[in-house]
Amino acid sequence: MRGSMLQNIETCLQKLSFEEKSSYLSQICPADVASFPNQTIGQYLFSQISAVNDKFHTNVAKKPLSEYMQEHNELRDDLLKLVVGKDFFPHYMRQLEDLRDKRCHEIMENTEHLYHFSQVVPEEFGTYLQPKPQLAGNALSERIGEELCYAAADKESHYIVKPPSNEREQWEGVSIYMDEKAVMVSGYQPKEFLDKQALSYRYEVDKTTFRPNVSLSGDFTNEYESLEKAKVVQVEGPFSIIDMTNPREQGGWNIPVYFLPNKEDKKTISEKINELRGLGATRTEAMKQVSEQFPNKLMLFNENKELQDYAQNLDIEKQKKTQRVENEKIRQRKNLNTETNFAMIQQNFQNPKNQKAMMKYAEKKEKKTGTTLTKEDIIKQKLRAV
Repeated sequence: MRGSMLQNIETCLQKLSFEEKSSYLSQICPADVASFPNQTIGQYLFSQISAVNDKFHTNVAKKPLSEYMQEHNELRDDLLKLVVGKDFFPHYMRQLEDLRDKRCHEIMENTEHLYHFSQVVPEEFGTYLQPKPQLAGNALSERIGEELCYAAADKESHYIVKPPSNEREQWEGVSIYMDEKAVMVSGYQPKEFLDKQALSYRYEVDKTTFRPNVSLSGDFTNEYESLEKAKVVQVEGPFSIIDMTNPREQGGWNIPVYFLPNKEDKKTISEKINELRGLGATRTEAMKQVSEQFPNKLMLFNENKELQDYAQNLDIEKQKKTQRVENEKIRQRKNLNTETNFAMIQQNFQNPKNQKAMMKYAEKKEKKTGTTLTKEDIIKQKLRAV
């Protein structure tokens, strides 16, 4: 249906004038081919031409991503010009940009909270989500290389499964699907991969400066991006693959995670999944069926008791280690604060009785707030002594 729809659009556009093209491409796309409600024919055309471009123009030469994407987008635009006409193309792109702005506004109106998941512990994360260079780029982002913050409205993210490093080849082994929540880890032995997983934290951030990541096709990645730092509103966690994969009745998020240890099997397994999807199965249904057909090749973590127990024990050890580190930090902070307070008291009070009273005051403050004495505290206690 999609192939014939694209051919019909191309044929129709050849017969239309400038004004007729504008009107035609602004019409709503048939529901059985649109990727979201009220997608226009123009937006649908952009998505289909982009898909064709993605298929035939791949980064075989492994060029830097920014260079490759610039070349990639230029080739996509050349294809679009052939379809809509070179003279009409600037007007067509402005139409798409206006529609994207409108969709972004509608999405933000219905967004209450935004969250960022990170394996960085709260003490190191700080009070702001800081922009970072997007070296790998987002699925639909055109801001590769820019410093951005990313967040999502989803509290139950499958992004807590991370590759062992940020190297692009490592990332390519972890497929995180957006259309239906599912994860496939390829080319790693499950236990070795789990060994390298850290606990994740959910940071709710101020949504004020964020914008939905929407393509010119109108497709939304369910992610939001901001050029400015975002204040952390609340922190929850830690979370792990156990929280992500446990069933709802056990308080989990029920997100399937598959392991495909032999990367050479990926082509065959992917073909089997796509074959079932072509017959009408959803992605999660197709992955489940293929896993049942090839249990030694595609392993479903959610139903593998041995891997679940292994991951659970790892979580316990990680939490113990985190607690030990936190306790040591608290001990060091207390010692440093005590030394600072003692020096400040010695400098401002000569009477041993007043010094003792101030040390008790300082200890209470440190226990309650984790902070040292201030000049204001000294002045206040001196006035009380008088």
